[in-house]
Amino acid sequence: MLRPRTVLRLVLYLLLSWLVLAVLYVGLPSFSRDDNGTDYATKVLKVDEYFPSSNNGGIADFTTNNERRRNLVLTFNVDKASDSLIICGTTKVSLKKPTQLTSVQKQGEENDDFVLLEPPIRVSAPAGDTDGISLPWFDTADAAIMFYLIHHDQALVKLRVGFREGGRKLEVWPGGDDWTHPLASQDDNPLLSLSLENERNTASRVSTANVPPSPLSFSPSPTYHIRLVLLIALAPLTIFIMGAYLGLSFVLSAVLAFLSRFFWIGVFSLLVCWLYKGRPPAETVMKSNHLRCMRP
Repeated sequence: MLRPRTVLRLVLYLLLSWLVLAVLYVGLPSFSRDDNGTDYATKVLKVDEYFPSSNNGGIADFTTNNERRRNLVLTFNVDKASDSLIICGTTKVSLKKPTQLTSVQKQGEENDDFVLLEPPIRVSAPAGDTDGISLPWFDTADAAIMFYLIHHDQALVKLRVGFREGGRKLEVWPGGDDWTHPLASQDDNPLLSLSLENERNTASRVSTANVPPSPLSFSPSPTYHIRLVLLIALAPLTIFIMGAYLGLSFVLSAVLAFLSRFFWIGVFSLLVCWLYKGRPPAETVMKSNHLRCMRP
């Protein structure tokens, strides 16, 4: 059987562990990762820069929440086996330019050196803000991803994929069915630009990858995974501590309510006795050892 001292020590150890983890979670440095898109696959994009609500046209529909989030999380990975670009882990786009082009695609290649694939692709992308469990000094990408992990908000995003330079460059742009050219606010920065090598001449299909610079997009900080582990460890401890606190508060509240009833019952009994004795002066009551509920 656990002794009260053992239980108290266990509670103190849990509180101390929670405090240490919370200090690490709050104080861990969070600085932006400055990469060119090749080093890290996940990019957090500003919604208002690439999917402005005034010119949205259904390009980004927030399917799990009616509230519009400020950031979208897109991931890009190259699958060597299928020679494809995988977007958000679900949608595959071939790295090869189509051999048979429509009349519209041929015209685009002749006029702008740009072959736009049809139809536009739609991907389900995580969405998030930078508040909630994140503090103001957390990196934007870290905060947005952790917001998504808690709230699971998503957006259905329309993207356009095209090839330039005879298929040696692949670009991913946001766009709807009537997309003809990028929005002016994007400043000629596609969501992703890949410079491709001939697959027969090199083992690496992608020579360079470019993504929008900050503050248009962000990559998770080098300390993101450490903070995520701390959050995973803090969650059950926080639930346990809050449960213990609420349980103790309920017990104390019930005990105080019970004692309060007896207190007021005692006060009422003394008042009745005082009235029954004919309301004697306070000095007489204070000098007497007790108040007898009977006339002398």
